[in-house]
Amino acid sequence: DIKPAELEGKLAEKANAAPPDKETILTQLATNFAEVRKDMETARNGFLGSDAELFGKPTTNRGILTSLDTAIAEQLGQAIAYAHANGVAIPWTATELR
Repeated sequence: DIKPAELEGKLAEKANAAPPDKETILTQLATNFAEVRKDMETARNGFLGSDAELFGKPTTNRGILTSLDTAIAEQLGQAIAYAHANGVAIPWTATELR
């Protein structure tokens, strides 16, 4: 649990910190995706139907994974739009654009 006063301090620290380098970000992404994949591959129907809470609202574990999947898809869409806007060819269409 974090108190509001502590949150402001932590956010200020993050805002003033240097951004992580590309390798650190790629490592963090790979680690996080591996954890999610492992959890999703081992999930069973009984577990998925279990009650859970997400952002203070009641849901199921399946609902949490669905929200995660939706968030990942939205982030991918934003990354693709950002790449296109900046003239970067995304890997799976780079050969088509040559």
